[in-house]
Amino acid sequence: MVTDKAGKGGTYTFHVVTEGKPYILKVDYKGPEHRTTTTYSAFDRPLDVRPPAVAGG
Repeated sequence: MVTDKAGKGGTYTFHVVTEGKPYILKVDYKGPEHRTTTTYSAFDRPLDVRPPAVAGG
C-alpha cells in the first residue's frame, strides 16, 4: 500500500503477479472523496502508437 504524497489522505494498493514476470494487474485508489480501479491486460502484445494527425494538414 502506498500513501498519496499530495496529502489528500488516499492510499494506492497495487496487485502484482507473483509468479513469472512481475506484471501489475490492478491498482486501487481509495481516498476520502472517491475510489478508482485501473486494470491492466494484454501483456507482451504489440502496441500500435501513432502521433495525432497534423491540424489543417
